[in-house]
Amino acid sequence: MKVRGLRNNNPGNIELGADWQGRVPDNEQSDKRFVQFTSPKWGIRAIARIIDNYKKRGVVTVEQIIHTWAPPVENDSDSYVKSVLKTMGLPPQATGFVPVKEEGDYLNLIKGIIRHENGLQPYGDETIKEGISLA
Repeated sequence: MKVRGLRNNNPGNIELGADWQGRVPDNEQSDKRFVQFTSPKWGIRAIARIIDNYKKRGVVTVEQIIHTWAPPVENDSDSYVKSVLKTMGLPPQATGFVPVKEEGDYLNLIKGIIRHENGLQPYGDETIKEGISLA
């Protein structure tokens, strides 16, 4: 059985609340906490949209992004940051790195979020890039 985020096509485990593009219709939403999307590209698009909104507010480093995405009040955000940095191929002390400047960094940041949220990252670069391009 797939983990919840992958089963919901919501690899960022985004909670219900917004009316997301590509979302399963309300009458078909069986998960009462997390958004269900019709395909992974829409869940990845939602991750990219949220990160884009963070950027507009000046939230641009890996540490800032992850601490906003998964607040320390509810999560072990520092471990999450280290996990994402590792996926990005960066040392743990690179928390001040700005990941959203270049396409490859953005791609790897999203891969890191997916891996940390689900315990694995099963999507190819093309699927992730398609989700990003829809944002």
